[in-house]
Amino acid sequence: MTAKRSSSVILTLATLIAVFCATGSWQARAQAYRDYMRVIGRPEVLVYAADVATALSKAGRRKFPQIEQSSAEGSRRTFCTKLRDSPDIMLIPTRGDRPPEKLCDNDEPLVSIPFGRQVFVLYTAPGGPRFTLSRDQIFRAMARELPRPGGAASGFQPNPNKRWRDISPDLPDVPIRLLGPPRRAVQWLTWEDLLMRPGCLMQPGVKELAQLDELAVEQHCLPRRTDQAIAYADGEAYIASPVIVPKGNELAINELRAMVLMPDAATQPVDGAMPDDATLNADHYPLARPILALFKVNRIDTIPNMRAFIYELVSPAAAGPDGYLSRHGMGLLPEEDLRRSAIKAQFARPVPAGEKAQ
Repeated sequence: MTAKRSSSVILTLATLIAVFCATGSWQARAQAYRDYMRVIGRPEVLVYAADVATALSKAGRRKFPQIEQSSAEGSRRTFCTKLRDSPDIMLIPTRGDRPPEKLCDNDEPLVSIPFGRQVFVLYTAPGGPRFTLSRDQIFRAMARELPRPGGAASGFQPNPNKRWRDISPDLPDVPIRLLGPPRRAVQWLTWEDLLMRPGCLMQPGVKELAQLDELAVEQHCLPRRTDQAIAYADGEAYIASPVIVPKGNELAINELRAMVLMPDAATQPVDGAMPDDATLNADHYPLARPILALFKVNRIDTIPNMRAFIYELVSPAAAGPDGYLSRHGMGLLPEEDLRRSAIKAQFARPVPAGEKAQ
């Protein structure tokens, strides 16, 4: 009886193992032949993915991709895993020295294709005061806290600056009045990267503190002041028409598309550079950075609609001067750069083992 029971247990275990292996094999095949695409990125760039997916869906009734929102680091970690079912494409804004293709610490071939820019501008109403500001000065105008006189090692204090003249004797002697997008708009995520972090690192002792406690620096550097120095556009009105109209001495913060909507506004330089084509193309304007699609090229012929998605993303219909992505505030790339991206998307091919993606 004991022998029969032992044989039964062994048979049952063998059956379960066989079923488990068969199930695992089926899951791997299902992931390898996934019939939809996965796109991941930060919330301020995923609007572009949704628009492109909608355009493709309307044109050819293609299956809508799975679009996932995460933080910059969360997106990177999820995208960079080598699991079969990991995301195929990541949309990222970038301004770092590290090549995007080296973002993942593994040997999976990646290809990056720029398709637009994030650009912020400062402007006043016609006839308003003239501001010639640096990122350091803008940060000191809008940060909730600033390092104490002894530097960040001495701690932080509430922002004492009430007038622009408090920051520098060269600035207008008027109250600090900033007007920006809605309080919780995704545009502020970009602003944190382009201005709040670099501006904070310009303050005495902050770089040294960042080497010891990066989290503490984030907690002190990113919050904006909560007094009357900063006002916010109405959320529903901004979504309907992203116009911010400054009055009197107010200085508006907005995306570049505001210049199209308000051609008579007085644009202000930042770090001595104006947001025109020459400075943007030369990468001299500090409140701008490119946006690109980073994709796993070895999946481009196996994941349905992946190539079509990338090609549409860099098409004139989407990313050109009259493209539908511009309504979300995306800045344009030079025509030649966009053409190179389109060629790269069209001719991207899987990379044999041991070779590097081009």
